[in-house]
Amino acid sequence: MAETDTLPLAQPPTEIDEGEGKVFRHAPRIFAERVPGAVRLGDAWAPGPLEGLADRVFCPDEASWADLVKAQPGFAAAGLPLPAASLLQLPAASLLHHARVEGFVFTEGPRFVRESRGSPRVNPDNDLVRNVGREWYLGTEHPFAGQLRRGVVCYDSASRNYAHFLMIFLPRIVFANRRVSDMPFIVPDLPSYAAGGAGIRNEMLYRLADILPLDRGNVYWHLPDGRWSFDEISVVAVGPDRWGLVFHPEVQACFTRISREALRRRDLLRGGGEGPRRIYVSRQGAQRRRVLNQEALDPVLARHGFVPVRLEALDFFEQAALFAGAEAVIGLHGAGLANILFNDGGATLFELYPEGEAQPHFANSALSRGCRYVPLRCRKMSKHRDVAIDPAAVEAALSRLPPPAA
Repeated sequence: MAETDTLPLAQPPTEIDEGEGKVFRHAPRIFAERVPGAVRLGDAWAPGPLEGLADRVFCPDEASWADLVKAQPGFAAAGLPLPAASLLQLPAASLLHHARVEGFVFTEGPRFVRESRGSPRVNPDNDLVRNVGREWYLGTEHPFAGQLRRGVVCYDSASRNYAHFLMIFLPRIVFANRRVSDMPFIVPDLPSYAAGGAGIRNEMLYRLADILPLDRGNVYWHLPDGRWSFDEISVVAVGPDRWGLVFHPEVQACFTRISREALRRRDLLRGGGEGPRRIYVSRQGAQRRRVLNQEALDPVLARHGFVPVRLEALDFFEQAALFAGAEAVIGLHGAGLANILFNDGGATLFELYPEGEAQPHFANSALSRGCRYVPLRCRKMSKHRDVAIDPAAVEAALSRLPPPAA
């Protein structure tokens, strides 16, 4: 076997026997469309490249442009390639629910459905699966928690991260909801746990019917811990970039509806009036990715009318309303920036990031809404991706904005 779980196995064993009835069978990865008997439900999405996005990207220097293009080569091309998407129904499958592996789908064989992977971890109390050398093994002796007829699975083990929740989980729900009817949309009912980064609590999953109501007779159904057997499981297959589903027109319409509802609720609660129009998303309460020279950044932000906010203290709809009315947002790379998906397209997103580690996720979110995007390269100060900002560089970038309203 490999020395660590990050190294590929030269020849994966077909079985792992840990004794005491704990037997795990090798489950090679398979894409949903290649599962024998897979059936596509409804129409697929196969868009062409999206042109003109780079016109709304401003990089203050060549290094930040190089970082961004390395993360998303499509920005340097004539058009940004968008992923294809389809809803696939798989026969005779099992669904795993356990902390850090919820949403795992296995078909007969067993074979591990690649689209269900997410960002998993095998916790010490997990007797459902094993991971060795990038290969997955299913506990074949583990009894089923129940036999179910059918369901749609749109989440994965990364969906408790707030950015994944907004940018992957919700778009999959929107896409699937338009292609099936009278279908249970399965949601994990597990105790809340630290997901890493901006982890959402289990209670958030019970708010899905309020955040994103289903129609066509579809319903949310919460399943507890265990291995569940399904006659049919449907999954949303998006590739090659699962983050690109935010560009889908139905998904964009969904975020517009949520933002309007968020503004309506805020007005009912607060009696009208706008929130701050220029927002600084503070991460000073976080354990990683912090601005270490915050005292140098604060006066720059104040001169340009930015108000610091701690998103972890705000309700979901309050966050959506805050970003819906924003004209400018600045913050260090983190899940809260995904809220730019609720903007009406009039904002500029300034993303601070550690040098050499640009990510395209929030650029895609901003550009999908018609917003402008500005990456600001910062000096990396620790393995936790804490940074030191250059106040002169931030000043120059923010000076491109019109003067703040009085």
